[in-house]
Amino acid sequence: MSAWCGMNQGAATWFGNSPPWRMFLKGSDFVAPSDTWVLVDEHPDSINDGFFCTQMNPAPDINRAELPDCPASYHNGACGFSFADGHSEIHKWKDPRTKPPVKRVNWPGGIQKGNKDIEWLWSKTTQRL
Repeated sequence: MSAWCGMNQGAATWFGNSPPWRMFLKGSDFVAPSDTWVLVDEHPDSINDGFFCTQMNPAPDINRAELPDCPASYHNGACGFSFADGHSEIHKWKDPRTKPPVKRVNWPGGIQKGNKDIEWLWSKTTQRL
């Protein structure tokens, strides 16, 4: 589940604050539900807690893009997302750093300068207030 849904009961976090980013604490908080994912297939090496973190602090600076949690790529290099309006999508990853092989070790996360897949995640995770 997106960390931006429920988001530490509205408290600021290390991966983004409101403002400038919108948190989703109830259904009426979604202003673009067809553009905001809620559930995701997470890479098995990245599963370490109850939510998927999208680091919004560097956005829109793609040179500081960070991927603390990694989406899955089970579907021929693609990942399943379900959105707040109820529809689902399979999104194909373009950058090989977004689709690492399963190693059964903890995902290291970190900066992924220039990763356009993170730019896509930013655009579907939350919106500026």
